[in-house]
Amino acid sequence: RNEDQTDKNVVIKTEIKDAEGAVVAENTADAATISAGKDTTVKQSLTVKNPKLWNLDTPYMHTLISHVFVDNQEMDTVETPIGIRKIEMHRDYGLKINGEVQEALIGVNRHQEYPYVGYAGSSSLDRRDAIKFKEGGFNVVRTGHYPQSNDFLNACDELGILVIEPTP
Repeated sequence: RNEDQTDKNVVIKTEIKDAEGAVVAENTADAATISAGKDTTVKQSLTVKNPKLWNLDTPYMHTLISHVFVDNQEMDTVETPIGIRKIEMHRDYGLKINGEVQEALIGVNRHQEYPYVGYAGSSSLDRRDAIKFKEGGFNVVRTGHYPQSNDFLNACDELGILVIEPTP
């Protein structure tokens, strides 16, 4: 969104880095002119050749990095942790991750409620929940009917925990 009073030329460069920091895919979108007070959507496609795949036992994480350039000057960068995986569900075999049937799915229910602090719990408290679940042998978490903290969801990705988020 261009919140300025004049039109702006914008370029989006996106790259994916593996856990070691090597760039494994990148794409730069053609320049777009965004009129003052307007917004636009930029679509990009990236292909990672032979990626290390995320699964419940080895939750390999990549980082998607989006760079926003306005009039040839970098104005913003956003890093998003991602796991590359293929998930399938079928009534005959259940759940497959990366083509492998998941035989041992062990789940727990989580409500983001802490005595005396409510939703004001710290990032480390949310992360600790995910760590305790993994240490307890759980690899699936069904959450409550409200948005969960990003800290909890990111920890689940990093630890190899599937999350089922019901509709609010």
